[in-house]
Amino acid sequence: EASFSRNLNDDWGTQLAAQLTNQWSVGEQLLGDFDTYTWGLRGRVSYRGTVLTAALTHTGDAAILKPFGGTPGFTSSMLYKFDRAREEAYRIGLSHNFVRIGFPGIGLIFNYTHGHRARDSDGRLLPETDEIALTADFRPEHGFLKGLWFRVRYADADSGQSAADRRETRFIVNYSLGAL
Repeated sequence: EASFSRNLNDDWGTQLAAQLTNQWSVGEQLLGDFDTYTWGLRGRVSYRGTVLTAALTHTGDAAILKPFGGTPGFTSSMLYKFDRAREEAYRIGLSHNFVRIGFPGIGLIFNYTHGHRARDSDGRLLPETDEIALTADFRPEHGFLKGLWFRVRYADADSGQSAADRRETRFIVNYSLGAL
């Protein structure tokens, strides 16, 4: 992944990023014989704590395998990763932190992601997938709650097959411990 950021002034900033992942089987091929890739582009424009994001990804002839972790993709979302074989996906996002108006530690994130042209292992076209994801963060900076991070996430995904459509709400609490 490579990125270039530039602050235009105290209020405005931009970022352009590109990424490439190449994945293939080696050795005993415990996960099967495969060779695939994914590439992505992302642009961001920020103004006073508000960030508008646009991203695009494309996956090769096989889906990205994730035996030990997540998807390295600009369009990876909460419920779907948008890395199926031959899938093209785009994301539009908007986020805001409220530090400039006196509420440090509070942030909101909205993302809409759309994936299309994905294929199954037999080459058949899969249904298009849409996901809307919302995240609210609260990280107290003072008092007895300092070090805690409260996060609420909600996602609604439409996969073109009502039996596979998903909605999910997650409540997450993190606490930072100092070095022991």
